[in-house]
Amino acid sequence: MSKNEFKTSKENYYETVQSLKKLLETENLKQKEIIMAGLLLEEIFIRFESFEGDTEKFSADISIKKRFGDLYIIISAKGIPYNPLNNIYEVSEEDEDYFNAQILRVNLNQLSYSRKNGRNVIAIKVHESDNKTIRETLAALVIGVFIGIFFKVFRQ
Repeated sequence: MSKNEFKTSKENYYETVQSLKKLLETENLKQKEIIMAGLLLEEIFIRFESFEGDTEKFSADISIKKRFGDLYIIISAKGIPYNPLNNIYEVSEEDEDYFNAQILRVNLNQLSYSRKNGRNVIAIKVHESDNKTIRETLAALVIGVFIGIFFKVFRQ
C-alpha cells in the first residue's frame, strides 16, 4: 500500500486516523476541514463496522485521493450492498443514533456512496478546490461564445 492508503480495523483505527491527519495537514487544509473529515470518517467506519456484525474481524480500506483539485477520503469495505447514508432521515429523536445521523445529514453534500467490485465505497469530500469555480465559469463563457458564433453563422 502507498502512503495514502491504509487498511484499518478496530485495533489500529486510532493510528490510521493520526496518519491521515498528518497527511491532510501537509495539504494545507483548514483545521475545520481536517476535523470534519475525521468526524465523518469515524461515523462511516462505525456504521460499516456495526452492519458487518463481527466487529473483531471487520476491516476497511481508507485512502486519500485528489480529483481536479478536490481532496477526498475514500473508505471502502467488503460485504453485501449497504449504503450507510440511506436511513439517516428515518432516525427519530428518541433513537440513540440520532445525533450521529444528524452529523451525516448536515454533511450529506460532502458524501457519496458507490458499489465497486463487491465493496461498499463512501467518498468524503474534504476540500473543494478554490479554482474549480473559476474554471467552470471560464468554460461556460467559452462554450457560450462558441454557441453564439454557431447560431450567428448558421442562422442566416
